[in-house]
Amino acid sequence: MDDGLIMTLAIAFTLIYMVPSVIAFGRNTEYAVAIILVNLLLGWTVLGWIWALIWALDDAPKREATRQNYVPRPKPTCPNCSRTVGWRVAKCPHCNYHIARRRMKFCPYCGEEILFSATICRYCQSKLRN
Repeated sequence: MDDGLIMTLAIAFTLIYMVPSVIAFGRNTEYAVAIILVNLLLGWTVLGWIWALIWALDDAPKREATRQNYVPRPKPTCPNCSRTVGWRVAKCPHCNYHIARRRMKFCPYCGEEILFSATICRYCQSKLRN
């Protein structure tokens, strides 16, 4: 056989052989490294290559890490004048109303302010861990 033909076939075979790795890397899948290893180590068996290809096409792209059920804390307001006040103030700086602060916490499910000793949120009825 001609050397040029052999070289062309070798390059074509290598490109076809690496298709699952290229797909996994290009799609930025969560298990891209594992797919590449399966392709390199088991791809010479036809079943290993097919497995790597299916895995590369099926695997979802990486997701950004996000907090589930995150609700930003609402700003505290004065019960008398309804203006925004600081978190640790005892008197409203706008109307001098005495703000009685009880020990409070925020519900991790709905974000509402509830009593620190609460075991069930009064807004969303979720059970809370103590």
